[in-house]
Amino acid sequence: ADGQEPVRITVSLPSGQLERGLPVMILLGGFRSGRDSLKHVPRAGPNAVIAYEYPLREVIRGKGSPFARVAAARRSALAVPEQLVAIIRWARAQPWADPERINMLGYSLGAVVVPAAHHMAAANGLRLGPSIMAFGGARLKPIIEANIRLKPAWLRPAIAWLAATLLRQLEPATHLPYLKGEFLLINSLDDEMIPAASVRALQSLTPEPKTIVILPGEHIDPRDPALMAEIVGITRGWLLARGAANLAP
Repeated sequence: ADGQEPVRITVSLPSGQLERGLPVMILLGGFRSGRDSLKHVPRAGPNAVIAYEYPLREVIRGKGSPFARVAAARRSALAVPEQLVAIIRWARAQPWADPERINMLGYSLGAVVVPAAHHMAAANGLRLGPSIMAFGGARLKPIIEANIRLKPAWLRPAIAWLAATLLRQLEPATHLPYLKGEFLLINSLDDEMIPAASVRALQSLTPEPKTIVILPGEHIDPRDPALMAEIVGITRGWLLARGAANLAP
């Protein structure tokens, strides 16, 4: 519709004759993901994978005054949960999809937006299967402050507070207590992008049943093939154990 951000997704389906009742994985990666995130799922098997691209990317590349760009960036960020609800609705209507096995898999930035999207989906009567929040956290202000490189450094807390205030509708801590379902939380011991207090908030506020996995090292790095293989293995094993995914041949 006019004035709304376009929804950009890439859908990966099994080759050959398309089966019915495929589990659907809605894949939310980091800021620079989207279609590129599919290369980290090389053997999806008899499952459908929908890779989501954030509308904010186009805003950042755009032109205009700083104030206009900040306003546009806020609109785009706040549009994400609504876009994901639209994707869930679309996926449920596809003849190849199992509407009872639609799962949301969030990594890094994706893990931060999962709670708001999951909560909005439930408010719209859309039930999700087991969901993943990996390398994320709750409490936006410390997360934003840890990721801005503004100088002088004393400005960072004020800018982080302002950004968190503008994005308060996405605050994971607001939505987590209301979520219903099964959840896998993956975090790292020395994550330089997600402060320990934010990790603890995510782990404590996420309702049961939940599984918590702590890995050594820093934040998820798509350039580290060994780490990515480990994360894919943990993700796949957890989903298979819950019947939320089909086993790859």
